[in-house]
Amino acid sequence: MRYEFILNFNFQTSATTLTWMLYELALHPDVQEKMHEEVTRVIGTNKSPSIEKYYELIFVRNAVQETLRKRPPISLIPKLCRTKTTIGDYEIPENTEVYLNAYEAQHDERYWKSPHSFIPERFDPTSDYYTKRPSGTLIPFSIGHRKCIGSRYEFFTLIITLKDSVKLRQRW
Repeated sequence: MRYEFILNFNFQTSATTLTWMLYELALHPDVQEKMHEEVTRVIGTNKSPSIEKYYELIFVRNAVQETLRKRPPISLIPKLCRTKTTIGDYEIPENTEVYLNAYEAQHDERYWKSPHSFIPERFDPTSDYYTKRPSGTLIPFSIGHRKCIGSRYEFFTLIITLKDSVKLRQRW
């Protein structure tokens, strides 16, 4: 039963993220065009590209990350505080369930310029903005050694699906 829950949960979050991604692409044809150009350049007509080719889809990856930032599939992430802990002025007793608020962390104007705008370029790994962003400001799959084990699966599922959707655009 536990494995069925994990698999169902992962498919559900992937479907939710894909839905939001397609919505954002409909609102931003310029982003859709950049993705189309990158997929055409990197993948071409290859129907079965190697995993290395997927790593070359930088802008597609950036757009997926921006979707996960702007519209996290899970807004509140439960955690168990196993030991007595102090965070700022707050003392958390041991064995207390706490929640990470992914939506708020990913829309905090101290760390994200124009947090309600869809800007995939903010995830360009060569930008100062990307490299200087503090840890814990992007947590769609939680954070730390107990983060979601399906995060890589979801990420590649989205990229593969989007790659095929963007390629289909050629026929539209």
